Amino acid sequence: PERLALLLLAGLMQWLPRPARAPSSPPFGLTRRETDVLRWVARGKSNPEIAANLSIAPGTVKKHLDHIYAKLGVSTRTEAAVKVAPFLEGDRPSLA
Repeated sequence: PERLALLLLAGLMQWLPRPARAPSSPPFGLTRRETDVLRWVARGKSNPEIAANLSIAPGTVKKHLDHIYAKLGVSTRTEAAVKVAPFLEGDRPSLA
């Protein structure tokens, strides 16, 4: 169910208005790498898929997600993706 919600969110994100310019720094105090991980989460990717795209270990993805959840005050991938969706629109990762 959560993966389906993320896939639906990824599809809907293309219809949201894009900000005039991408933020100069990641939102909510996230590091650049945490922001990279969250971009892939918002696209509905699993931890192993994110790890492969970013050339890191799946355990590292999990650790980044733990930090992301704490910084955003959320407890799921979907909540995190929804909370930052407007901020990620102007600076999407390229597909591998």
